[in-house]
Amino acid sequence: GDATWLTDVREPVECPNVPGPRNVRLTGLQVVAIDTYSGDGNADNVYALQLNEDGDAPGPYQAITLRLPGYSPPDLRLLGNEVIDVDGLLIELPGPPGNPVFPFCRTLPQVEGTITLRFDGSTNVTPFPLVGPAQPGQTEIERWAPLTQYEQARAHIGMLVTLQDVTLVSPDDPTFERWNVSIDVGGGIETADVPKISNELYDITGTGPAIAEGARFASITGILTYFYGFKVAPRSLADFVR
Repeated sequence: GDATWLTDVREPVECPNVPGPRNVRLTGLQVVAIDTYSGDGNADNVYALQLNEDGDAPGPYQAITLRLPGYSPPDLRLLGNEVIDVDGLLIELPGPPGNPVFPFCRTLPQVEGTITLRFDGSTNVTPFPLVGPAQPGQTEIERWAPLTQYEQARAHIGMLVTLQDVTLVSPDDPTFERWNVSIDVGGGIETADVPKISNELYDITGTGPAIAEGARFASITGILTYFYGFKVAPRSLADFVR
């Protein structure tokens, strides 16, 4: 739910009001992505969501990041289309251990636990339309509010989302294994809050598409992640539409 523990201090030393771990059992989750690419300690994170009864994209707070899960049986491995059950702890992560907490005491909700296979699911999951095309009289900063405002974007962390009419700014140095490219949201927000497209789920540099200054896409689909800011992580070249 809502993060009632937020503060107005951008760089708090600690966040004592963040709730502690809670035991959870999640049933019937559809796997939509598995991080087998990052190689930075986050590899094998699983992203899963609760589909609506008609199989359409879920609503707010119906997706979760499963961090470095265990498996039952231990040799179970997922391909990315399974329906699963999860037993574990729901953790509101205020920041990585040994590093500063996230600004304003924002947190990353994630589950640490064990995955059990229920059955093979669908590979055709409808992404949630997080940011649509511009509407008459709407500014770019208004259009991108669902991704630039933590209180709004939090409800979709871990979810498969689609952004429409996306213009990208100059990317990071692509010689690094992990890099991001900022989305042009029209200005008006702090640099640290500008959302980005991330290569954390597949090798965009080696596989494409080529991304240059001002690159524009009709849509980009990916998993909404959070780590000191929001990022959308496409899963393959097919998630980019010119």
